[in-house]
Amino acid sequence: MRKGDENENLTEVIDPRRDLATAVARQSAGASNSAAMADFGQSVIGGVTLARDHLLAITAMLAVAKQRHEEVPEAALRNLEVVAQGLKDIQTQFKAQFLRQLKCMAETPQ
Repeated sequence: MRKGDENENLTEVIDPRRDLATAVARQSAGASNSAAMADFGQSVIGGVTLARDHLLAITAMLAVAKQRHEEVPEAALRNLEVVAQGLKDIQTQFKAQFLRQLKCMAETPQ
């Protein structure tokens, strides 16, 4: 091994700046990513909770209508549309967040 090669190898092993810069970049990306994921998680939980609440209300309306031998209430149908739209919105948000996550992972130095 030549003297120059030894110095280059030694510099690569000892130079903490490159490792520090990489670590800082990863930590920063990780913190930002964690905050974004926490916000996204709360949004999904809120949307799913709202959909569940609507479904429970629909169930109650249908039970009352059945007991009284009435037709399906219009409010139940409207609530089903609200649930369907809410779930579609969650699906769209999830897909967008997933694509952002993939992009972030591709841009983060390894």
